[in-house]
Amino acid sequence: ITLAPIVHTIFQLYVNLTFSDACGDRSARMLLSHISLILEATQHHNFDVHIQCACLGILRNMSIELKKELSLMGRLQQCPTVVCDIMEHFPTNAKLMENGFSFLWTYRMTEQFDDSRGISLVFLGIQHHPNEHGIHHQALGYLRTCLASTTPKNQQDFIGTKSGLKVLFRTMHKFRNSREILVHCLRILFCLSKLDQNRIFMLKQGSLEAAFEVLQAFPKDEELQNWGLSVLWNVGTAGSVSDDGKHELMRLGALPVIVSALQIHHQSYDIQQDCINILLNMSHGRYGISQMNQLEVGSLTRRARTLHPRLKKVAAHLLRNLEESDCS
Repeated sequence: ITLAPIVHTIFQLYVNLTFSDACGDRSARMLLSHISLILEATQHHNFDVHIQCACLGILRNMSIELKKELSLMGRLQQCPTVVCDIMEHFPTNAKLMENGFSFLWTYRMTEQFDDSRGISLVFLGIQHHPNEHGIHHQALGYLRTCLASTTPKNQQDFIGTKSGLKVLFRTMHKFRNSREILVHCLRILFCLSKLDQNRIFMLKQGSLEAAFEVLQAFPKDEELQNWGLSVLWNVGTAGSVSDDGKHELMRLGALPVIVSALQIHHQSYDIQQDCINILLNMSHGRYGISQMNQLEVGSLTRRARTLHPRLKKVAAHLLRNLEESDCS
C-alpha cells in the first residue's frame, strides 16, 4: 500500500477489469469487499494524481456496474466524501474530474448524500475545463439529478452560487450544437422552475430566452421541445410571473414556435399539454389572441383534444377564449 508505482499499476488493472464487458460485474462485486483498502491506499497517496485518477476510474466503473443491483450501492456510502476530496485537490485534471462527476451522477441516482460540495464542484469543473464536453456532460447530469430533489436546498445552493443561471446559459451557448448538453440544461431549468419562488429570478436572468433559442434551433427534436416548452409554461405563464412572463414571450415572438410544436408533435401528449396550457394562460390576458386565430390555433386544439382525450378540459377552455375573442 505504500509503494506508489505498485499501487498505481494495480489500480489501473482494476480500472480495466471493472470496465470489461466480460468480467466488469464480477470484478466490481469482488472489489466491493475490498473498498476500504482501496480508499486507504488512495488516502495514503493523496498527492499522487495518477493514483487518485485511477481510484476515481475504479469507483466510476463500480458504480455503473453495481447500479444493476441497487442494494449494493449503499455499501459505497463513504465514497462521495472521498471523491469530493480528490476532485477539490486536483480540479485541473480533466480525466479525474470527468471520472469524479460520473461517479457522483451514477451514485446520486440511487443514494442520497449532501450535495452542497458536489454543486460547488460543478462550477469548479466548468471553470477549469470550459471546452471539455465530457466534463460538462457528466457534471450537468449530476447537477440535474440532485436538483430534481424535492427539497429546495440544492436549488438554493445552485442559484446562490457564482451566478448559477448565467453559467448555465453560457454553457448552453457554447455547446449549442450538443443535444445531450442542452437536454441537461433544459431539465435543470425545468427543475428550478417548479418552485414559484424561483420563477421571478429565472425570468429576470433570461431563462425564457435561453429555452426559446433551443426550441427555435431544434423544432423536430421531441425531447428538447418537451423540456423547453415546460420551461416556457412554468417561467412564462405560471404563478407569480404570469403577466411579466407573457410580455416576455410576446417580445421573443414565441407564439409561432409554440404553434409549430403543436403541429409537428401532434402525437406527443406532453408537448400538446405544454403548448395548450401556455396558449390558454396567455389567452386569459388576451396576449396574442388575434395572432393565435391567424395561426389557426383553434383547429390544432380540436385535433389535440381528439388525439389526447385527457386534454379535453383545458382544450375546451382555450377554444372558448378564442371563440369569445372572435365575437368581440
